Amino acid sequence: MSAVVADKIVGRCIKWDGDTWQVLATGAMRGESIYLHLSSRTRSQQQRNGRNPIQIGDYVPVAIIEETLERQGAMSCPPSEKNA
Repeated sequence: MSAVVADKIVGRCIKWDGDTWQVLATGAMRGESIYLHLSSRTRSQQQRNGRNPIQIGDYVPVAIIEETLERQGAMSCPPSEKNA
């Protein structure tokens, strides 16, 4: 996967690890996976300044990223689901 394709996934939503995540940034490739900084669209944590989405960093298979780009076309994430 080229850097151009990796950049196209930023701002998109993917299904990963049983949740819906928004891709905030991309990183290094390892084999057939790319490192993504993800923010949950469904889960959040209460903090002093309000509710903030849970964030993770994980290697996601390129096949899932390509499937997301095909399915969503030029669209980014839909409006956020209620963070509960």
